[in-house]
Amino acid sequence: MPIPARAGTHATRPRRRRDRLALSLVTLLVLCPLLHDAPAAAPAPSRARAAAGARDEALIRAALERHVERYNARDWQAMSAEYAEDALVMPSYVATVQGRERVNNLYRGEFSSGQSSETSSVMEAQIEEIQVNGDWAYDRGTITIISSQGGFERRTAVRFMNILRRQPDGAWKITRSMDNPISPAFGSPRAR
Repeated sequence: MPIPARAGTHATRPRRRRDRLALSLVTLLVLCPLLHDAPAAAPAPSRARAAAGARDEALIRAALERHVERYNARDWQAMSAEYAEDALVMPSYVATVQGRERVNNLYRGEFSSGQSSETSSVMEAQIEEIQVNGDWAYDRGTITIISSQGGFERRTAVRFMNILRRQPDGAWKITRSMDNPISPAFGSPRAR
């Protein structure tokens, strides 16, 4: 009389192999149609989306160029129009201001304080990064203010970051703005 095989011995191995093979075939039959329709790799961004991103980036760059032109023209009213109604501005050395009207007052005060016929300042700006995500974007970079007074010139470099929101008309407005100096400000104890 033959001795029955114990579980896990040679006699049960062919059955296990057959079960695994059957399971593999079923899995393959189920997955093949799914794999056939799946893309080989993640889809690349559409050309339309890439073009829209480039267009938004160009609009944001143009807005910063206008900001610099308006600063250099001392047009504080036009500068404050670049900000959203609920804008929050956190400038270096002064208190945070909220709302376009207060941003307007901030720039008016900046341009009216200490400006004489012998004093001038010019702004230059360079964007280092722009990121757009739907109706929101940010830009960051460096602003250099070149101040001249009594024959002396002083350069003050400032890092900035703006958060912008697309408006219903497609224009980008600054909703949050922050800057901090890289070099000491004109007239500060470290600058002397």
